[in-house]
Amino acid sequence: MLLEEAGFRFIEMLYLPEFDLSTLDAASNDGNLQIVRATQADLPQVLQIAGTAFRNERFHIDPRLSPELSDRRYQSWARSSLRHPTQQLFVISDGEKKVVAFFVTELLSDGTCYWHLNAVAPEYQGNGYGRRAWSAMLEHARVNGARRVRTSIVARNHRVLNLYARLGFRFPPPLMTFHWVRPA
Repeated sequence: MLLEEAGFRFIEMLYLPEFDLSTLDAASNDGNLQIVRATQADLPQVLQIAGTAFRNERFHIDPRLSPELSDRRYQSWARSSLRHPTQQLFVISDGEKKVVAFFVTELLSDGTCYWHLNAVAPEYQGNGYGRRAWSAMLEHARVNGARRVRTSIVARNHRVLNLYARLGFRFPPPLMTFHWVRPA
């Protein structure tokens, strides 16, 4: 209430799911998806996904911010990860360059693979690609030396929340996000 009295507005509850990779059953990954480090040639497909897949996150929920600004934020984030010194941008494909998802990851010094940003292309959502891509990325993290995976998701994104629960992620206590926008 003190924050809201100062002009902050509650926006979301944020979960920080984590997965201990020592418990990963490699058989859960069907192996049919290809994971490759993104190149400049992949960027148009990644930016298309980044500009359309995020509808539950805080910048889309805050009515004081334009949806276009939110879309550009996620596109800028994905674009900058291509040349980021520690983050890596991966595309997940099913067959002939059919990019179904992307992930921005970072391997931290404590053995955590942090998933900064990830999404399934809206046209492929609801077809099992979420579970397949996330399972493949868990195996990818394990093979590349990570001991755990950690990420953040908003509580209102119930489809992704259910995906993480089905995959066996653990959920520490949530956080709250507040926005403050300078009065006009």
